[in-house]
Amino acid sequence: MPHRPLSALFSLLCASAAWAQDDALLPTHLIESGQVFGTATFRYLQGKGDAEILGVKGDFKQKAYFLQLDAGVGLGMGFEIDASIAGEFSGSTRADFPGAAVEFESESRGFSDLALAGIYRLLKDDKALPQLIVGAIVVAPVGNDKKGQPKTVVGGIQTQDGTESGLGQGVWHYGLEAGISKNLVVVEPYLLTSYVFGDKRTENGVHEDRSDVWSLTVGAQWHLSPQATIDTRAIFNREGVDKTENNGSRAKEEQHFTYSGQVSLYAHLGGPATLVIGGGATFLEDHEVNDLAQLNIKNDYVWFVQIGIHLLLGGK
Repeated sequence: MPHRPLSALFSLLCASAAWAQDDALLPTHLIESGQVFGTATFRYLQGKGDAEILGVKGDFKQKAYFLQLDAGVGLGMGFEIDASIAGEFSGSTRADFPGAAVEFESESRGFSDLALAGIYRLLKDDKALPQLIVGAIVVAPVGNDKKGQPKTVVGGIQTQDGTESGLGQGVWHYGLEAGISKNLVVVEPYLLTSYVFGDKRTENGVHEDRSDVWSLTVGAQWHLSPQATIDTRAIFNREGVDKTENNGSRAKEEQHFTYSGQVSLYAHLGGPATLVIGGGATFLEDHEVNDLAQLNIKNDYVWFVQIGIHLLLGGK
């Protein structure tokens, strides 16, 4: 189941902008040779929506606990390599269809696939030019790709035991990305886009064709002081048709859009450490999740809160 007098003010603003450029939290900022960063973020998500299966209407609720790990190393000459992986401690979705006296409950746990990115800075932000970056993305299928099955209760009687599913997709993904930003002292707007192609595989005799994903992020960092930055962003994703194996048959999920908004506070703690606190919400376009089961979801949204620590080491 669905699963950052006037002369005194100017000096303060310049100090804020200079600090923000050094924390590596601006999405388009690349660290220099000899620098490394690491970020650990704990995130709690909760969501709900409406569902319809074989013409019977119901609703579902979701919740999950995640730890996301991000790291990067500066290679010099404008190059950087990044890596990202997430681990889910516990995730669950419960769906109720009162009209058919049917309940489903699914559980998920484990690590996601590993995302790697090689990024190059074409232009460095200065008085005249913006920051411009390009990159290549590879997602390695190292995560648990077990599909699992939901616990099913019909008329108060359990008819099927549940087994946990994983976060991995079981195939390689490849893509490209580009980003641009400009330091305007008080505010630093940025724009990023990426396109990631899903690969194919055969699972239990069924040909799977995982979805391509196009993403667009529009955001800005607001430099409040040398110690504090607010990051606001909106994220738009288009997920293509996803074809997967489901109990020996091929199930298809319809192409759909997701829309997200997020606000984060970056509080510099001194030395290499920055505290990250934030939250946001994601809304999914109404779409068919599984054509075999004729499962459709509507009014699906997820909200989340997060707290993390970011470290930037090396360099000056």
